[in-house]
Amino acid sequence: MIHTRTTEETIHLNTEYKKDEKGSSSISVEKVIEVVEQRMFFDSNATSICFARKHAKNGLDWDAAYFNSLALKESNCIEDDDEIRDKYKLLSKAEKKLKVGYSYRKQQCIFYMW
Repeated sequence: MIHTRTTEETIHLNTEYKKDEKGSSSISVEKVIEVVEQRMFFDSNATSICFARKHAKNGLDWDAAYFNSLALKESNCIEDDDEIRDKYKLLSKAEKKLKVGYSYRKQQCIFYMW
């Protein structure tokens, strides 16, 4: 089973205009960070299943540990699984060539390059 991972980080700036009883006005800006992580898994039949998790929070209160604790929920796939399968085949061929050409070195997986 292989998977791809896409993470998007979007920063929103929310402005708030306030006017108090005395007629004084003020404008404040709040930075909101929204992170969406999407994963695509392939079963032994090369069928893709996609999952995602999403969280938005005030920039000062952002907690990466909390985001990482969120469960992945099944979602629609955003990537074309045929394209990913083709890339996987190309990388597999390249890795086989490396094993033949550099037999005196310790072999390492090249999939991290994708």
